[in-house]
Amino acid sequence: MSFTLLYSAAAPEGSNGDCAYRINNASIVMMVEIAGFRFLFTGDANGKERDEASPGTPGHVEEKLLNVERAHPGALRADVLKAPHHGSETAGTQAFIDAVDPAFVIFSASTKHHLPRETTVRRYERFQRILLRTDEDRDNDVDHIICFKAEGGKLDCNFQRVLSQ
Repeated sequence: MSFTLLYSAAAPEGSNGDCAYRINNASIVMMVEIAGFRFLFTGDANGKERDEASPGTPGHVEEKLLNVERAHPGALRADVLKAPHHGSETAGTQAFIDAVDPAFVIFSASTKHHLPRETTVRRYERFQRILLRTDEDRDNDVDHIICFKAEGGKLDCNFQRVLSQ
């Protein structure tokens, strides 16, 4: 198992002084590799401005991560991506999604905050990715998403209740 810190900022940038952007851009972004499978955890990192049209031009944390990718091709490539900022419209620019190219995308979100945004979900739906959404697929507050090595050595991820059936 290995952990790679891809982003951390002691004094993150905001968006026109917006405190929420600064707080979200303080998210640590980490790649975890287990048995050859890569998991990218993004916290609430932003990728574009709230009012910018979809798919957006990478900015904020996503721009910095794409700079890492340009310097080290494949650095962002992951099998599983925890969607940035719960699938908010401010995260998940198409350039970032394409660089990560995940097979599985986990949206840790709730209907209370109206996330993930459908415009963001549509950006991830390309290339037959498997989307796991806690806002609509979770059975209850204790249903977990489990990833494991399946037959043939491939990765599989799903909700615990589905795997228990």
